[in-house]
Amino acid sequence: MASRVGRGEALLATLLFPASAPLFISAVKCTGSLLEARALGAAGTWLQVTIGFDVLYFLVALATFEFVLEE
Repeated sequence: MASRVGRGEALLATLLFPASAPLFISAVKCTGSLLEARALGAAGTWLQVTIGFDVLYFLVALATFEFVLEE
C-alpha cells in the first residue's frame, strides 16, 4: 500500500502523525477512564488536554486558512 502512495501524500501523513498523536492518546485515556466507571475527575485531566488541542488546532486552522487558499 505504501508503494502506491505518492511522495506528497506520504509526507503529509508523516507530518500529521506527530501533531495528532497527543490528541489520540488523550482521547483514548479519557474514554478508557469513563468506561472503567472511575470518577469523572480521572477523565477530567485528559478531557482538558483534548479540549486544549482542539482549540489549538482550530486557531492554527483559522490563522493559516487564507495562505492555503492562495496557493
